[in-house]
Amino acid sequence: MILALVLAASAADVTAQAFITEVREGHTDTVAAALSDQMKAAISAGGLISAWKQATASLGAFSTLEQTKAFEKSGLQGFVFAAKFARGALEVTTAVNPLNSKIEGFFMKPLPMPLATPGPVKAAEYVKGNLFSATEISVGKAPFVLGGTLALPKGKGPFPAVVLVHGSGPNDRDETLGANKPFKDLAEGLASSGVVVVRYDKRTLTYGAKYAGKEITFDEEIIDDARAAIDLLKTRPEVDPKRIYVVGHSLGALFAPAVAAKGKGVAGLALLAPSSRKPWEIIPQQMRYLGVPEAQVATIEKAFAEVKSGKAKGFVLNAPASYWKAWASFDGPALAKSLAIPVLVLHGTRDYQVIDADIEGWKKGLAGAKSAELTELPGLNHLFIAGEGTPSPKEYEFPGHVAPEVIARLVAFCR
Repeated sequence: MILALVLAASAADVTAQAFITEVREGHTDTVAAALSDQMKAAISAGGLISAWKQATASLGAFSTLEQTKAFEKSGLQGFVFAAKFARGALEVTTAVNPLNSKIEGFFMKPLPMPLATPGPVKAAEYVKGNLFSATEISVGKAPFVLGGTLALPKGKGPFPAVVLVHGSGPNDRDETLGANKPFKDLAEGLASSGVVVVRYDKRTLTYGAKYAGKEITFDEEIIDDARAAIDLLKTRPEVDPKRIYVVGHSLGALFAPAVAAKGKGVAGLALLAPSSRKPWEIIPQQMRYLGVPEAQVATIEKAFAEVKSGKAKGFVLNAPASYWKAWASFDGPALAKSLAIPVLVLHGTRDYQVIDADIEGWKKGLAGAKSAELTELPGLNHLFIAGEGTPSPKEYEFPGHVAPEVIARLVAFCR
């Protein structure tokens, strides 16, 4: 999802996860290359790996690494992870400089087990567990096979079907953010109402280490895996192949038209909070909204100016210049209109990340399209969860559910 510095944060997230993996696996040269000069002066790569081994010696076999928090401080992107083992866990905090992808901080402390999983205790009112089943699946082919979940309505099909396409960052299949799991809400709500849903872990989550410090295209990050999910749905006898829809969120909504354009078999697009502005307009605006010091904003704007002029070298906000240029040159509204399929655009009025200017871009781009509908949903934030007051990232820490009216509109769209 598009937050201030979101791609910096999301790319830094990949860098942080990859760095922890390199430390855990004892790759001294890679760890050394990732450390900033200040970190190298404080501890060697070998010393850091030794500290990890000592901290985990009694914890047994490694299990999983899960991000529990993200923060920004003094221009650095910080991430807190829970590293789980057979007999315990560590809290690992990593600080990444978004301008050069170097590790500026690394801290460990024990955590009690079992770890609490954040999120709502109760399912949303529209989730009826007796009306659908959930099955573990694999999406895609080697070398990028992704874990996923297929939600199947009970009863006689064939049913309409949906592929959920994530926003920016290394999202899991539930698009977990803080205490919220909007894709789980969408999948189970739609399945309760007779719509098959595929959701899957994003490639940059499962294979983030392979992309750390390397260029990545939107085909690799978003489009190819969504197409693989569509292909999977076409093989299911429960699915009506003429009623397969793509539901994208945030950056996934912007690029959903490209998913449909890359092959056949998409009956319509539902776009939840799609942006339309250039990234160098979005990110500084969001930084200012969140009160980031103007000097830091100016630094980012200068870096983006070099991207636009073609003078940028290396990575900007942890992504190559080619990434930003591909984003800026992509015209989602025009492509959506050219597809001549139904398009539903939903936008929450409390969304400070995708703003009215973005929706105006979609209104202009889709003008004259007979099968396009744009709807504002009062009181909903970027995750389409209801709230009050001035919107901010803080509210994502509190559990909530995607609003019922979103489920209802998507069900009607897919019928």
